[in-house]
Amino acid sequence: MEYIKPIKEMTGKERVSYIWCYYKVYILVVIAVIASVIGLIYHYATYRTPLLNIMMINRQTTDTTALNQSLDDFLTENGYPLKSNTIDAKSSLVVDMNDSSSYQQQTALEMLIATQSYSAFFSDPENFEVHSEQELFRPITDFMTDEQIARYENDLLYATNSDTGEKYPCGIHLTAESTPWLETTESYSDCYFGVLFSNSDDETVSQFVNYVLQ
Repeated sequence: MEYIKPIKEMTGKERVSYIWCYYKVYILVVIAVIASVIGLIYHYATYRTPLLNIMMINRQTTDTTALNQSLDDFLTENGYPLKSNTIDAKSSLVVDMNDSSSYQQQTALEMLIATQSYSAFFSDPENFEVHSEQELFRPITDFMTDEQIARYENDLLYATNSDTGEKYPCGIHLTAESTPWLETTESYSDCYFGVLFSNSDDETVSQFVNYVLQ
């Protein structure tokens, strides 16, 4: 049997080697627990509540620098502190409604919409028309100013309410020329924009719609 010196007779180096040899599993567990606790503390200390969730389908670029800056500007201009608020933008979704092989992407999109967490919806015409037929959009004019309604009158998109048979404005056709925000954020040259049924605060949604259309 190997002779092991009493700890009090060991040199400093020998003590470290001894402790690591016999207690390294316990030491690693303690380190892992401490790291997890620190991670949780950091997460909750830096977490910013999403004030608004927006969805952008088939955006023309994956670069979100200009978009994120614009969203921060929106928060600041409307009095929402950046330290405690943010906007979650799903801006990298690519869904081709005409391609049967993109079934997984289409399913993922439907699941995100079903959470009712997303309010603002930007997309190409094909995606928008499919979802407008499902009556997923609220009347966009409920969130617009009178001036904006008049300015975009010829660009309003309509869906039919299956209960009443009446048509209602479910969205707007936007272009970079009519809506500078699209170009400023490098998002689209041409898109459809609507407001999904969601759990978001109506006043905040109205503020965002007005910000986009200003």
